[in-house]
Amino acid sequence: MRIHIAVTTNPDVEFELNRSRVLLAPGEAWYLRLSDKHRVANKGSTDRVHLVIDALVNDWATALMERAVHDRAAQTQPA
Repeated sequence: MRIHIAVTTNPDVEFELNRSRVLLAPGEAWYLRLSDKHRVANKGSTDRVHLVIDALVNDWATALMERAVHDRAAQTQPA
């Protein structure tokens, strides 16, 4: 699994994954399945720097991802 941590970015970075815009704020860690269709264009005047970590998938990582999907689904459910 590949984890991206935005170190520096700017509001003029256009990052799309499966035709949806993704906003990666500095300090956030993201798992992105970049084998899917994606594109990135830095149209700003400052650099976009990410720390990219390649990690093995194990039981801990699987549980972490499952929990994140569950939490995200709970956030999008109507009250």
